[in-house]
Amino acid sequence: MVFKLAIGLWSRLNVSMVFSVFIITYRYKQFSWEVGMLGTDILTKAKSHVGEKYIFGANVPLDNPNWTGPWDCAEYVSWLVYQTYGVVFGCGTQNLDDAEPYTGYWAEDAPSRGIVIPADQASKTPGAFLIRKPSTNPKRIGHVGVCIGDGTIYEAAGANLGVRIGPIEGRRWDIGMLLRGVNYTASSGGAIPAPTNPTLILRKQNPAVFDERVVDVQEALKSNRVDPGRVDGLFGPGTERAVSSFQLSKGLIVDGEVGPSTGRALGLTFWGISDPVPPTPDNPPPPPMVIGTDAFGAVVNKSKDFATLRSEYERLFATCVVQDKNQEIASLVSRIAASRDRYLGFVSDYAGQSAENMPWYFVALVHSMEASGDVGRFHTHLHNGDPLTGPTTHYPPGRPSATGSNFSWDESARDALSLEKLDQETDWSLARMLYNFERFNGMGPRGKGHTTAYLWSYSNHYIKGKYIADNVWSDDAVSKQPGVAAILKMLVDNGVVSVI
Repeated sequence: MVFKLAIGLWSRLNVSMVFSVFIITYRYKQFSWEVGMLGTDILTKAKSHVGEKYIFGANVPLDNPNWTGPWDCAEYVSWLVYQTYGVVFGCGTQNLDDAEPYTGYWAEDAPSRGIVIPADQASKTPGAFLIRKPSTNPKRIGHVGVCIGDGTIYEAAGANLGVRIGPIEGRRWDIGMLLRGVNYTASSGGAIPAPTNPTLILRKQNPAVFDERVVDVQEALKSNRVDPGRVDGLFGPGTERAVSSFQLSKGLIVDGEVGPSTGRALGLTFWGISDPVPPTPDNPPPPPMVIGTDAFGAVVNKSKDFATLRSEYERLFATCVVQDKNQEIASLVSRIAASRDRYLGFVSDYAGQSAENMPWYFVALVHSMEASGDVGRFHTHLHNGDPLTGPTTHYPPGRPSATGSNFSWDESARDALSLEKLDQETDWSLARMLYNFERFNGMGPRGKGHTTAYLWSYSNHYIKGKYIADNVWSDDAVSKQPGVAAILKMLVDNGVVSVI
């Protein structure tokens, strides 16, 4: 009896101990969740990347903890969130494999998966996020960054700025946001006082009001070959679009507003030397992205060696602005986007071969240059736009075979790519693709120090000059076809593709 009683007491004691251990463990785990995810955690990781390279539209693998750039704004912050908290955010999906960070997705996720707070509250909360929503009328690029809590922000800012500590004041922010499940503590200093001398910011007004300083802005834009429309002193949609294009071409933050940085880049004098500028004591900006120009457009290296030209292609694309026939290119880009699955199906047949990683949009760009009207139809040879009902008759003739008829588009396209040995290419970086396009069309303009219309027509890097017949160059001829880079730039700007 005593033995049975002892066994019973011991059993009850064990159950009680196990239950107590469970309660302690559960409470410990709950406590770890509550204190283990702090808003400040993201700041250390963000700081470690200050000074790294920015490329507009850069594609960043969120699950690579060793990534050191290049970045764009949404990719940088989404990467920080995933690496710090293990959350896929601002990517249009919660599936890591399909994640494509975009400021529009940040704006969409904020109310549904985050906690929206006023922007001024976010500015004094370490680890909170500030979001400027992208808009489409007129098209404006959004922005997102991580608040430090002292009136500054970690951000991937622009090609000339890289990843930096930037100012919050004087810029438009639509919302602040906190991540659910993360504990935030506002800065002990409380509200950040308004500056004694607010920074002058010229921005779009509705209705627009005449301002002499806007006249200076519009004239300066025209002097920099970016057309805002009428010089009327009214900061309307046309001026905003022109400012955004200028900022993109200069590697500045693209917000369509004119503050000290953009004003100085335009050569305007009504921002004094003492006016606030982005504080970067520990993050001096890289040297300006200087691109020489002449009467024909950007001046290029005469070398034909890819290793020598790689950085030039990257630099030119980063500063490329589509500034002519926008509607024509937009229509083509729309048809390319609608045909994405068709191109993806074509490149999938390269699986297990050298060209298995060929981007679908590379084929689409070849198609656009050789027969833009056939994009979405697939009725012509990729070689030169001749009809598929028979072999090609123009150069190169007799492809894909001298006999036969009613060739399939895929059959002909594979022949066209193999003829140029593009089916053996393994490097599909942005620079290499641009190099292959230029090499495919001919390096003649480069030998003269001029950009080729085949790449840069309709952009700020091309003005005039082209071959009008075999080996016949004209200084005054102007291409009437958009260049590869201009089409690709709009594909990137519209969020259809990402390039690195």
